[in-house]
Amino acid sequence: MSIYVKQILTCKKIEHHDNDEMTLIHTFDVCKVTDIPAKLEEFYLVFCLIPVSDENKECSLVIVGPSKAEIQTTEFSLDDREIGSVNYYAFDLRNFPIEEEGVYFFNFRNKNKDVVGFHRIKIVKEADV
Repeated sequence: MSIYVKQILTCKKIEHHDNDEMTLIHTFDVCKVTDIPAKLEEFYLVFCLIPVSDENKECSLVIVGPSKAEIQTTEFSLDDREIGSVNYYAFDLRNFPIEEEGVYFFNFRNKNKDVVGFHRIKIVKEADV
């Protein structure tokens, strides 16, 4: 399935509604933590995708840390969706480990391992008050 990535967001909570819609609560691209190492207890990554063909349903989410090392890879298959329709995929990343301060990349790859979309968040350590 060839894919067009329309938007990628990170948020702390997701509310699901009866009409198959969802509300993203507290979206962010900078996250402050008090200690490192730490775990982000409330953390979701939401991809807004538009399928443009029926091929290449196999995809992966690759998370890369500030030192450029791959932290986690999750492979998944996209659902059969209507071509041209907007689709949302939410990844539950609660308790995501933070080992160092800096920018973390969330790369969305197709079957050929090409990056078709990415999102980044910056993790900063708050100064003790």
